[in-house]
Amino acid sequence: MAANSRLVVITYPDDSVAEGVISALENFRVEGLIELDDVVIALKDGSGKMQLHEVRGLSDAPRTRGLRAFATHGELKGEYPELGIDGPSLHRLAESLPTGGAAVCLLVRSSTPEKVVPGLSWYGGTVFTTTLMPGKEQQLKDALGEHALAGNSSDIDNAQ
Repeated sequence: MAANSRLVVITYPDDSVAEGVISALENFRVEGLIELDDVVIALKDGSGKMQLHEVRGLSDAPRTRGLRAFATHGELKGEYPELGIDGPSLHRLAESLPTGGAAVCLLVRSSTPEKVVPGLSWYGGTVFTTTLMPGKEQQLKDALGEHALAGNSSDIDNAQ
């Protein structure tokens, strides 16, 4: 993981919502609002198995770096402490997702949170884990939850 990157993993009830988040991230990238070192979608298929899919085109990171190395095998296993991912976290992620559920796993290099977070809050989601400072992580959780409950979100200062 790049020295300044932050891991953010957000879960969603189905893969169509996760795909919407990826589309939003693509727009944010084009607008210069976010720089990503890596993006992976984890899907829990109908048989309960986890499948990992790297999202190409959202980062300039080499293929063998970061979450892409994590997704290369296409299945959830192993430990990646340099990414903030360990074996128990992987198992918790698999157990927490419903069949058909998805998780968007991001390595965020930089962002404009006051623009990005409100845009992502429309998709809801549950923060599974981050390497953000505890206060920043709570603000992200609140922003995602607020949209679902109240139709708005709070601003978050830059995560770095």
